[in-house]
Amino acid sequence: MRSNRDPDYAHELTDAEQRTLDLLLARLGERTAEAGPPPVVPPPTVLPAPRSGRAAAPPAAPGRRRRWLAPLAVAAAATGVLLAADLVPVGFGPDQPDRNPPPVAAASPREVLDRLAEAAAHVTDPPAGADLLHRHDLEVLVTGAPAACAVTTVAASSWVDARPASGGPVAGRLKAELSTPPADAAGLAGCTGTASAPAARTLFDGTTQDLDARWAALGDGVPGGLPGYTSPRWVSVVFNVPDPATDIPADPVDLDRRLGKLCANQPATDCPALRWTLLVEFLTSPETGAAQRAAALRLAAQEGNATLVPDVDRDVTGAPGVTLRVPYLRLAGSRVTDGGESTAAELTFDPGTGDLRQRRLRSADGARTEFTVHLARTRTAG
Repeated sequence: MRSNRDPDYAHELTDAEQRTLDLLLARLGERTAEAGPPPVVPPPTVLPAPRSGRAAAPPAAPGRRRRWLAPLAVAAAATGVLLAADLVPVGFGPDQPDRNPPPVAAASPREVLDRLAEAAAHVTDPPAGADLLHRHDLEVLVTGAPAACAVTTVAASSWVDARPASGGPVAGRLKAELSTPPADAAGLAGCTGTASAPAARTLFDGTTQDLDARWAALGDGVPGGLPGYTSPRWVSVVFNVPDPATDIPADPVDLDRRLGKLCANQPATDCPALRWTLLVEFLTSPETGAAQRAAALRLAAQEGNATLVPDVDRDVTGAPGVTLRVPYLRLAGSRVTDGGESTAAELTFDPGTGDLRQRRLRSADGARTEFTVHLARTRTAG
């Protein structure tokens, strides 16, 4: 290892040490001019002679040890001045992190939705050409809170033809099963006592010419009824396009125009609430692709009426997520033209994919809570 021998000092510096020392001295000269002179260091305290009467040790003779300590002392002093002036980060590299970074400000709803849009844009759609549209949801209804709660849980799956279809009732296969409620459902709905639940059984498993009508009929035999159900063809019917995957561009401006038109056709309806209802269905439909869902999230970020719900960090099944509260129109039927009730919904998203995992609705008196967990939306082979 080569040393840089100098007539005055630095007899034992390696190349790396010499470069470090030169850099520190150069930075010290630059920073001293900006920050003013360094603080005055008082002279060292002279200790009295030992009481034992022994003579104090003579000063060390100049030698190689003192010579290599000198440049390191200069380097240490240079580093200390720079750090004391808070002019350079800890460490010698340009990318050293701050040991005391300022607190990170909480993200706004718009920032959260923009990040979700970015995550959704990186999701890969399944290959095209599948025969069926499929969705699988978990509907959890809690009634009677807080005292005498009943929890009804229905696992609902439906399959319909993926080819463009004309208007009218949506035909397909429906499977609905009463199942065991999620462990936290009653507590999340505000129940304080023991909650009852119907026994697990199959409500329906077969084909039907009208999915919406069939689902409504199933609710007649369930305590408290059933939450509303959305068929896989809801978006194409409401937006009046044969195939949303190809007929609706992945463009927030275009989607904003379509939502505005649907609002204009329902002048008596709460438009901000209706817009969020439409966005929710758009985000959870098997008819839309990842790029379209990303566009819907970018549009949602511009709505300006969402608020974060930091104390809700998972859905009713326990899956982690980020939650926002938004205006929402609880539709009275399966169509926008049926009208509905203005309320608020809590939407829980998967931050890794941008997927809308859960929609939660609650009655004004708190006695009824609906959780809809969106488990799957796909195009599958028949």
